[in-house]
Amino acid sequence: MMVETVHPSDVTEALRIVVNRLVGAGIDPNTIVHSLLKVADEVTERCREIEAAPKQEVS
Repeated sequence: MMVETVHPSDVTEALRIVVNRLVGAGIDPNTIVHSLLKVADEVTERCREIEAAPKQEVS
C-alpha cells in the first residue's frame, strides 16, 4: 500500500470532519474524545514496540 506524505493540517481537518459527523449523528462529544484518546494511547504503545524491536537490515 502506497502512503502519501500527510501534513498535520490534513490530519486536523480529517479529524474535524469525523467529529462533526459523529456529533451530527448524535454521539456525545465526550464519548468521541474519550475514544480518540484511547486510540492515541494504543498507537503510542505500538510505536514504542516498533521502536524497541531489533532493527533488520534491508538488502
